[in-house]
Amino acid sequence: MTRIALATCVALGLACVASPSEAQTRIAISYDLATLRHGAGNVDGVAVDADTRVWRAVRFAALASYTSGASKGTFIDVGASRTFVGVGPRLRVGSGRVEAFAHALLGALRGAADVRVFGGAIGGSRTTFGERYGGGVDVGLGERWITRIGVDYDGATHLTIGFGARF
Repeated sequence: MTRIALATCVALGLACVASPSEAQTRIAISYDLATLRHGAGNVDGVAVDADTRVWRAVRFAALASYTSGASKGTFIDVGASRTFVGVGPRLRVGSGRVEAFAHALLGALRGAADVRVFGGAIGGSRTTFGERYGGGVDVGLGERWITRIGVDYDGATHLTIGFGARF
């Protein structure tokens, strides 16, 4: 959870640095459900994201997500987690209450897995260059608040549902 807090601070800082004074900045926190490849199961967690207008419909976005899950068996337990932190362009279309967006983010992706048998653990992790592509829809709930649904792909398919604020 410390990683998510640090990533949130980085995302907010990047959004503030990139934002011209007239830009509208959005910050959202979402429930993140990821479906892993090859039938390995699902993991869930949280995603925090911020974006700010750079030029017309083009925005600068920063996203951090952490998902984890476990499968418990009679003698064997399996755990997995994924962390992604990235930045990149986001295209936002629409105005008023409903806006669609698409993004291509580059950053770091860390995956970890472990197998526990009779109390002993075998596992490992790997951090690599990561990319996350996707999009979604923001629906305004008044002047300041939004609700969001999105789908992303970074080697796993992510469904995100959350709330946010615009400044």
